Amino acid sequence: MGVIPECRGQGIAQQLMGFVIDFARLQGLKYIDLQASSMGRSLYQKLGFKQYYSIYFL
Repeated sequence: MGVIPECRGQGIAQQLMGFVIDFARLQGLKYIDLQASSMGRSLYQKLGFKQYYSIYFL
């Protein structure tokens, strides 16, 4: 997911993730796994996600 620079800081990403999380719960899912960029990491932490591993590219 990404938000174009001129629209950042308006809560769009947080609202979109809220919809995704709510939908997952309605489907009975217990876990969501995502690969976050450093830019999005703080948002995901605010939403309750925890970092369990890191992926590095060579």
